[in-house]
Amino acid sequence: MIAARCDWLEDNGLLSWRPSLDDLVSQADNPCGDVWVLELDGSRLVGRTTLQEQGPPWGWTDAERAGAGWVRRDCAFPELAKYYQSQGYELVREADRKGHRLFMMARKAERLDLTAAFQR
Repeated sequence: MIAARCDWLEDNGLLSWRPSLDDLVSQADNPCGDVWVLELDGSRLVGRTTLQEQGPPWGWTDAERAGAGWVRRDCAFPELAKYYQSQGYELVREADRKGHRLFMMARKAERLDLTAAFQR
């Protein structure tokens, strides 16, 4: 699944995580970690995510981190930020993290029916 994500990034002209592939796979295999693999009806992998109760202090204000009614994400590539915006995320701000520009994004938490998006 992570290799397929690398393929998608590369096919869309984005920097790939391929050099970190083994590390990313090991994170999903950690039973004490917060990395989750998402599947559809037990038959197909559809994603990988990190689920945390609180966002990092370097990207969000105290008030924002206290708001559990939001789904937040960040990314380091403007093209990927545009893709996430097409999924309903709004750019909250750009932040600097160890010399890298991050796009901090959020959308209201809501239940989404994604069944049609994963049927082929």
